[in-house]
Amino acid sequence: MPLNLVRWPLPGTATIAVLDRVEILGKTLPLNSPIDTGTVLDVEKRKQPGSDYSSYVSHGIDTMPITIELLLFKDLTSGRDWYADYESIRAQLVPRFLSQRNAVPVYHPFLNLEGINQIIFTERSIPRRSHGNFFVVTLRGFNPKTLRIGNGNGNAKIVQDSAQTSRASATDEFGQPKSKAVGVNNQNTQRPTARQAPSNVKTPSQNQAGQARRPTGS
Repeated sequence: MPLNLVRWPLPGTATIAVLDRVEILGKTLPLNSPIDTGTVLDVEKRKQPGSDYSSYVSHGIDTMPITIELLLFKDLTSGRDWYADYESIRAQLVPRFLSQRNAVPVYHPFLNLEGINQIIFTERSIPRRSHGNFFVVTLRGFNPKTLRIGNGNGNAKIVQDSAQTSRASATDEFGQPKSKAVGVNNQNTQRPTARQAPSNVKTPSQNQAGQARRPTGS
């Protein structure tokens, strides 16, 4: 069987066919298997106990994770070391936080057909020995254009419920209703009170005696 020179490079050339390599962070790395990804319709299967057939509920379009398997080795004829190229970018692949700013530039013809030129890698395996001095590393991530990232920022502004705020202001620190403040008549407090002379002070008996001596009209 003749050797396919289009797919497989000649020994010592240190070149790989365009479909058998992927470019990540400017480094060209060989592929161990075709890149796996795609689009899927998220369908949930539901079946009532004792009923025939099943019903299906659609939850919309979703994307499959992008899986890339790298084949790392050193070409002893040309001296090209793809394992060293991978080591130069290994620490930059998986970020500490899930953010679209951490997307890594990637190029492969089939990924480019789907409009995927960046990947947020979330998994990176350790090198696994395939055969000889060939090692396989698996990378898995998502397309940042179709990935919805939840807000995990603890400094985000939180809008409080107005009803909850009013209930909180109406109770004290022990959760008991606050007592209403007693109103004060400012008009009475502003008027100065005259000092009462001792001669003006009368006992109840003196008042009754005064009423008895008061002349009454005929």
